[in-house]
Amino acid sequence: MHGAIARTKRQGLHTAGKVVRQALTRYEQGDLAAAHRLCGQIGAEVPERADADHLLGLIANRRGDRWLAVDLIQRAISKDGRRPIWHANLGNLFRMLKRYDEASQALARALALDPKDAGAANTMGMLLEDMDRLSEAVEWYGRAVEADSSDAQFHYNLADAHRRLGHVRRAMLGYREVLKRSPDYIGAYINLSNLLYYQGLVPVATVIYRQALTRFPENHLILTNLGAAYIKEGQLTRGADCLRRAIANKPGYAPAYNNLAGVLQRQGNIKEAVACYRRSLVLDPRDRQNYSNLLFALHYDPNCTQVEIRRTAEIYWTQYRPEVPPEPPAFRTQGSRRLRIGYVSADFREHSVSYFFGPLLSAHDRQRFETFCYASIWRPDEITEALRQASDHWRDIRLLDASQAGQTIRDDGIDILIDLGGHTAENRLDVFAVQPAPVQITWLGYPGTIGIPPIAFRITDGVTDPIGMTEEHYTERLLRLPEIFLCYGPATGAPEVGPLPAQTHGAITFGSFNNLSKINAGVIGAWAAILQRVPDSRLLLKARPLADEATRRRYLTLFQEHGIEAHRIQMLPRTTTTAEHLACYHDVDIALDSFPYNGTTTTCEALWMGVPVITCWGERHAARVGGAILGQVGLGRLAAEDEAGYVEAAAGLAGDLEELAGLRAGLRQRMQESPLCDADGFARRFEAGLEKIWNSAILEREE
Repeated sequence: MHGAIARTKRQGLHTAGKVVRQALTRYEQGDLAAAHRLCGQIGAEVPERADADHLLGLIANRRGDRWLAVDLIQRAISKDGRRPIWHANLGNLFRMLKRYDEASQALARALALDPKDAGAANTMGMLLEDMDRLSEAVEWYGRAVEADSSDAQFHYNLADAHRRLGHVRRAMLGYREVLKRSPDYIGAYINLSNLLYYQGLVPVATVIYRQALTRFPENHLILTNLGAAYIKEGQLTRGADCLRRAIANKPGYAPAYNNLAGVLQRQGNIKEAVACYRRSLVLDPRDRQNYSNLLFALHYDPNCTQVEIRRTAEIYWTQYRPEVPPEPPAFRTQGSRRLRIGYVSADFREHSVSYFFGPLLSAHDRQRFETFCYASIWRPDEITEALRQASDHWRDIRLLDASQAGQTIRDDGIDILIDLGGHTAENRLDVFAVQPAPVQITWLGYPGTIGIPPIAFRITDGVTDPIGMTEEHYTERLLRLPEIFLCYGPATGAPEVGPLPAQTHGAITFGSFNNLSKINAGVIGAWAAILQRVPDSRLLLKARPLADEATRRRYLTLFQEHGIEAHRIQMLPRTTTTAEHLACYHDVDIALDSFPYNGTTTTCEALWMGVPVITCWGERHAARVGGAILGQVGLGRLAAEDEAGYVEAAAGLAGDLEELAGLRAGLRQRMQESPLCDADGFARRFEAGLEKIWNSAILEREE
């Protein structure tokens, strides 16, 4: 009798096993209702079938009820605790519920049962990654890959963890392994291409993006990224076409609008660029960098007032200020110790900012000041290394969020933290928002107000920001340095000054190497008037976007509308090296500045190459830099009060070849002997300004 009962029980278990397999098939097909019904039938007839409980747990999780899933899988384990995958699934449920201790214990039991369980090792990696223990996560992902090298997801998780740790080469190799196993893994295409892009390997990134596009021809992410790569290569029209396709396929995708705005801005279409930036912010109002892009673009719009720019900057703060107001660190008693100065930038590399920051950093008085550079750089270069060597301390904050970077700065005990980027690309204003230093300042890299209260001061001078003229444009208090607010460090390896080209060509060549965003309708009108006043003269334009045929045609058309024939306009795209770029001034007699957004680096480079610059004063900081620079080398007379004076100054100088030749021969020496290139003198003035701010801040805190 007992044998018959045992046979019946075995038959029931066998039948139940078949039903569980049927339920599992239904589950994998997505028919959760049928799977649940079959498992319920088993539970009623053969309650000891633990696999039915486990499958019910999976069904509950798929339906979104994770706590029920936990209860069911725990019930399955209580009946049969020998299944590693059940413990692993329980651990993953606890991970998703952020019950990290329970998750760790469940995964440890799974791995104790089967140390080579690739799934459990992968989930342990995911758990550690959720806990921001990335280095440990990499180890576990590596174990998963070692246990099962065929699974593309395991390779992807390992590559992604390497990416987050900044292990760029290992991440790229990992993504390639993913694509070998799963050629349709879109995330691997996108992340691999993005890494290549940010490493400066844009042509290779473009190839990968295009490969991805053949598999996903309408994917808005790929189209957006491919568009960005084309833009980086100078193929602006192709880039814009990709971005417009992305917008057509995904009208609500903000990054496509933001990138399209960037193209339009490069081409000088500022009005359309601003409209696209605004649209991107409507779609994604929390994107801090997009808002910075909008703010920067407004400076190029000659019709945008400083009142509007300040108001927009103040709205930026209401959008992105921390939910909990930060508590600034206490002032440390100074005594005889050195002031600790921190500089924050994404431009510690071959960039305009470094030409003006490098001389100061090298000339700092190390007896009185201790310098810290907080670098957020994706593509370091030789200049990065030179700045690293010149600083007392170097911190890489590229992979740190605002809180982490802020804590690093607090731990360093920084007294004065200085922003060098403002609302430019890849800025770290988010770090300043958490107030990691008692005194915070903006200087150099951005021509307007930042608009955030934690940055209390702005360093400028009395020419670019005359007393009583521009204070209302800023939320910051202005510290005006004597002479000028910057110091130029010429590029090493600059070519020698060449002879005056007009003496060879028999005609004057005007030139502008400013970016096209600064060249508005008023500037083109003034340049056309100059060309009409000076017979047989020509204009040489040099800018990266001029590699694009449609952009060149646009500017030729704009000049032709003013009666200037195409043969009088020469256009050059970007050159490969700085030396090649500067050598192009050998073909320029007189440089024409842009307005109301003047050049800064371009003006200094022209003067260094012996080329005088004609500029035009305005009422905002960006419209006064050109005149301030010229004043430092004794050429203030070349800064006109208005457009008519600008045209007259250019035509007048063009008519005196003897004076032009004399200027060309002596300008470099003038610069070397002027405050503009006096690094030691500038450093002392700058340091005195910092001490003034520091002492006044201490007094205010004590009152």
